[in-house]
Amino acid sequence: MAETCTGSRASEIFTTLEYGPVPESHACALAWLDTQDRLLGHYVNGKWLKPEHRSSVPCQDPITGEKLASCLQAQTEDVAEAVEAARASLENWSTLPGAFRAQYLTRLAKMIQKHQRLFWTLESLVTGRAVREIRDRDVPLAQQLLQYHAIQAHTQEEALAGWEPTGVIGLVLPPTFSFLEMMWRICPALAVGCTVVVLVPPASPTPLLLAQLAGELGQFPGILNVISGPAVLGLVLSSQPGVQKVAFCGAVEEGRALRRFLAGQGPELGLALGAESLLLMTEAADVDSAVEGVVDAAWSDRSLGGLRLLIQESVWDETMRRLQARMGRLRGGRGLDGAVDMGARGTAARDQAQRYVSEAQRQGAQVFQAGSVPSDSPFFPPTLISDLPPASPCTQAEVPWPLVCQRLERETGAGPGAGLRAQDGHSLDQCPRSQRPGGAHRWLQGEWVFLARGPGWSL
Repeated sequence: MAETCTGSRASEIFTTLEYGPVPESHACALAWLDTQDRLLGHYVNGKWLKPEHRSSVPCQDPITGEKLASCLQAQTEDVAEAVEAARASLENWSTLPGAFRAQYLTRLAKMIQKHQRLFWTLESLVTGRAVREIRDRDVPLAQQLLQYHAIQAHTQEEALAGWEPTGVIGLVLPPTFSFLEMMWRICPALAVGCTVVVLVPPASPTPLLLAQLAGELGQFPGILNVISGPAVLGLVLSSQPGVQKVAFCGAVEEGRALRRFLAGQGPELGLALGAESLLLMTEAADVDSAVEGVVDAAWSDRSLGGLRLLIQESVWDETMRRLQARMGRLRGGRGLDGAVDMGARGTAARDQAQRYVSEAQRQGAQVFQAGSVPSDSPFFPPTLISDLPPASPCTQAEVPWPLVCQRLERETGAGPGAGLRAQDGHSLDQCPRSQRPGGAHRWLQGEWVFLARGPGWSL
């Protein structure tokens, strides 16, 4: 795993063409935390809610361990207050003409643009993700989502004639979520006239910042409410009177528990389970572009979980050789360094990845890591795991962060994203329908076509 060079002379840099550090100042993020006295509560009905006698958890820099702020944990009464604020705002918001809602969403997009540096530094500082991914992808795409759904709101009187907003939406997000994952879900809800209550895991300040900016727009302070607390509060949120739909993102077992809890009663339920993604590579694929696709999916800090890669046996050796060579050129380091490809996701994520790798080795897997890091380091190197027996527990378990490579015939399951990669449409069409993802991207000569999104699939 490559590192950014430090202290090199200009002549040496031009000779080696190595990357130097490009640190991003996080002064604006610390300044925003100072406005809250380094104590973050919940943002409900257009104002900060910081009730007394609440437990708190530290919000820390995942690399240095420095305490950045304290985050209050919500309780049942806080959830009820947030839902009541959403219910109170629903009538006015849902009866507005679509053009007025479109204007509001456009103004919120401009607010994100105005404070974009604060967004990307705060998100990178707290999550450890590479600031380049957040700055160049997440924040611009968040603005585009708001602008896109503003256009949809303009046309909904005709396009959705006779339809009514669902009502109050409860959104439950997992510890591994990104700011962009929340935007994918709240933008369409707000555009059609729903109001939203978002339950985020502790120590997640970026959603609170978004809710604050939305509240500062005035007029409709209760349409977006954000509370911070453990996942168990998802059951509390789901059982609140007035919540018409719950969108849950997270672990499979937690989703199953919520489905059992709501079976035959309560609101509608939407589930997006697991964070693992899947990529299926055929012999017709361009190997170099496929390798870059793997790097983007697994180690560019875009994915919330690991990647399961299925390679056709005829191109297995060549793909593994090129992938290992590419892994050695990845740059790891502090997320706020603009020259870094892969940041650190904290001690818990590192330990989870290490447990998976150790267990995979005990089950007979071959493990390749690009470089090594000290055992007490918060960083985890890019990791490639292969030759796992099909029936081994690790094969059946979700991949937390390393990449797992398996041959085509082995059974697996996929999470929220999956893809087929080949060089011509005929090769894709020849893939048996039983082996196609229920929701997948299809790459064809460097371009992809979005097919559909689904909860997962099995070979």
